[in-house]
Amino acid sequence: MTEDLTRELITWIRDSLNAEITGFMPNHWHDDCMGGLEYLHSIDIESWAYDLTREIAKSKNLPIPKHEFSDSLKLKLDNLEIICNYYGPAHSTDNIVVWVPSEKILFAGCMVRDLRTRGLGNTADGDISEYPNTIRKIME
Repeated sequence: MTEDLTRELITWIRDSLNAEITGFMPNHWHDDCMGGLEYLHSIDIESWAYDLTREIAKSKNLPIPKHEFSDSLKLKLDNLEIICNYYGPAHSTDNIVVWVPSEKILFAGCMVRDLRTRGLGNTADGDISEYPNTIRKIME
């Protein structure tokens, strides 16, 4: 994700879906997740992230999400409750999951792979030994 691609995506969401984006929450610090954050900030879209994600972004001189949370955060979007949780390291040391209980939707980003996939993808910034424990906690 880049600033230009983010601009294109926002334009498409506004024009095609007739929707507005009011906030952004990356589920980890990698550029495929946080790329485009500067553009979002430039158009006054608020951003939240797990506190470790913000720490890593600072240490790597990346754009920093404006707000942070520790362990979990509950949000409301219209009538939907959205729960953001950190369960431990896996794909990256800071990855979180987002759960929408009423819809039974779990977004885990790069942490969860298709059963047909024969590997975990990029784990250079993760913790392979803790990965199964983190997935187990999420499933519980």
